Amino acid sequence: MKFIKQDLLTLLIGLFLFASCKSSNSVGISPDPDLVIKGELDTILVESKTVPEEIKSTLGSPRQPLGYINGDPIFGNTEVSLIMSVNLPVGGYGFGTSPVVDSAVLVLPYSTQFYGDTTSSIYSFNVHQLKIDPTREQSFLSNKVWPVETALIGAFTGKIMPKTPVKVSDIVTGKTDTIVTLPPHLRIKLSNDFIKDNIVSLDSATRSKNGRFAAAFKGLHVSVNKANTTGKGGVMFFDFAGANANVQIYYKKQNATASTDKDTVAVSFPISSTAAATVVHDYTGTPVKTQLDAPNPATPYDVTYLQALAGVRNKISFPSLNKFIERAKAGNANAKIVINRAELVVN
Repeated sequence: MKFIKQDLLTLLIGLFLFASCKSSNSVGISPDPDLVIKGELDTILVESKTVPEEIKSTLGSPRQPLGYINGDPIFGNTEVSLIMSVNLPVGGYGFGTSPVVDSAVLVLPYSTQFYGDTTSSIYSFNVHQLKIDPTREQSFLSNKVWPVETALIGAFTGKIMPKTPVKVSDIVTGKTDTIVTLPPHLRIKLSNDFIKDNIVSLDSATRSKNGRFAAAFKGLHVSVNKANTTGKGGVMFFDFAGANANVQIYYKKQNATASTDKDTVAVSFPISSTAAATVVHDYTGTPVKTQLDAPNPATPYDVTYLQALAGVRNKISFPSLNKFIERAKAGNANAKIVINRAELVVN
């Protein structure tokens, strides 16, 4: 199985093994031989606990996650869904006379971050329309459940290729279409009827401004279809910082000079202003679940865990730190203490 790991500081699931400090022959800087300060090494107890990460807003990040990690032996299952608003290409965009939708595609450009299997796992995603306009929402917490319409308006099932450029047909007005190669991205086909009813058929007033359009169109919700997902899976990130995330609509309209002729047009409705993720972790039957349920065992855990995507973090404490000065003075209340260096050693 091939796993790709990139930008591990951001995404990689890790673990910490904590151990007490050991004596060392070199602590701090070397003192002047003429001004030697006698001292000694000391160690204090360090406690580490696996605790849930704080729930935070996912709005505002230039990249957003999507995916499903299935059956990780330490962290269990991780499911990530994605919502987004869609903007007008320009205010007052019109589709001309007698427009007919040929096809529509949700285009999501990959960012560089990805963790998962690209060789054998099959990924499956569903697209639904949101019931609410996300541009008017105040909360975008990572555990938020977004209401969606029941109708399925788009779907993708297949392997993920986050490093492979994509070849698509480029429509050239008045000329033969050409094939162009674009940066790696995920393409999810959308329902022609949905695009017709919710974009093309909107009146000109609704399509005059982004705010009016967003209130009518609401937005899109991309979720994991676990029934059609196989393998260990993974989590990918999409780039919403540029202009490459969009809904592409291909349609025909009546020619402006010859009413019997049809022009084929491609237009992109950009996605950039509002995008956010919902993350669900299922730790059932895992070591993480054991530690979350019993954070203070009689015998401390040898291993504690860190997990990105609003997963788990480590709480590090020093329960005997308040006794350090007392121990260092060894009963001499007038003793002066200089701490040359203090280190937390993590293995």
